[in-house]
Amino acid sequence: MLSSNGATLDWATYYGGTDLDVVEGVARNAAGDVVLFGETVSTDIPLPNAMDSTLTRDGLSDSVLARITDVGTALAYATLVGESSST
Repeated sequence: MLSSNGATLDWATYYGGTDLDVVEGVARNAAGDVVLFGETVSTDIPLPNAMDSTLTRDGLSDSVLARITDVGTALAYATLVGESSST
């Protein structure tokens, strides 16, 4: 994560599983935590404190939402967002 003035790298980490994972958006919340939104097809992506941990990609990817603590030391929360095909 870049410093508030963008001049230095405060910390860096990675998040994902062993298959295809794509981050599509990154933001910081009011507490300074990093919130990620993207897509995954990984069956082993870490999902601590998940509301939904069932990959329902039905041949496609599921959306994933994750929150990393403000200093990058812990994955505080991650969950899948998706549904099975209706066809």
